[in-house]
Amino acid sequence: MVYYWSLLCIYSGIEINPVRQCDRRTIGGETKMKEYTAYMIQSKDTIKRYSEVQFDVFYTSVKLIGAAVSVALVLLGAFAVRTEVLSLLLIFLGCVVFTNLNAPANYTANRVIALFRGKFPILHYSFSETGMLIEGKTPEVKYSGIIRLVEDEEYLYLFQSPQYGSMIKKSSVSGEDELYGLKCFLTEKTQLKWTRPPTILNFNLKSLRELFGGNDRHAGPRLRR
Repeated sequence: MVYYWSLLCIYSGIEINPVRQCDRRTIGGETKMKEYTAYMIQSKDTIKRYSEVQFDVFYTSVKLIGAAVSVALVLLGAFAVRTEVLSLLLIFLGCVVFTNLNAPANYTANRVIALFRGKFPILHYSFSETGMLIEGKTPEVKYSGIIRLVEDEEYLYLFQSPQYGSMIKKSSVSGEDELYGLKCFLTEKTQLKWTRPPTILNFNLKSLRELFGGNDRHAGPRLRR
């Protein structure tokens, strides 16, 4: 239920290239006060996108298990079973499992969309030296509380936990150097690198170590000191 609530409020990856990281010379080199603003217009599509990214970032193991089961069923049906009917059934089940790897995320998103009853909010964000403030919500989010910085083609995702995070439209960012400036600013404040949502295709041994890396496995990659 906490997962549903986090998506309703929208207070709410594994690192791969290409993600434009900040030039280390631009981090920590400025002393003047910086302020950024951004907004997010919620809709059915953005809620689905957020839910999918959140699921990919924090529940990759579920998708990996599903993919493994899918492959096992197909292989059993194709090579280990001699009865044609059972063989086709196993292959069919394997395909069904694989095409529904995002089913938990889609289910959650649809529940949240129903709760909004067609009245989707517009969220306004402001970033100061001390934290991120969402208009109409208190208290502000401290940068030390952000554990992952994720981006895709259109949005930034600032996760505080596997259950809570914020989604920001890239084109809405205003402030010094706009999007690049905000990304560098957040990198400086959180000491986290930006990553893209992980997928089964880009999963590797490094990703596996990060996934099962102990109590800090949910946290994103940090800057080297």
